[in-house]
Amino acid sequence: MAILPKTQAVYDNIKIKHERGKSAKWQNLYNHRWRKYSKSRLIKHHLCVECDRQGKTEIATETDHIIPHKGSRHKFWDKSNHQSLCKSCHSKKTISEGAFGK
Repeated sequence: MAILPKTQAVYDNIKIKHERGKSAKWQNLYNHRWRKYSKSRLIKHHLCVECDRQGKTEIATETDHIIPHKGSRHKFWDKSNHQSLCKSCHSKKTISEGAFGK
């Protein structure tokens, strides 16, 4: 029989670790600085690059990491590793990378 953790903090830590498919150490990368950068970038690069490849025009709402950063701060902030995607394209790409459900 398994012994259950005794404190709520342990349960909260487990919840945070699995939230949005990111490990707990990656959570701190998606902070105010990232949101500010992403918003600014989307103003300059406002069309979805994947929709554009398909001959469609769609407003981008997400700043995506072309190559998943996997917690690497260098890859996370490397501007050449960013692209603008609409919500739909970003979700499809994220699923194809296996990021959901981990």
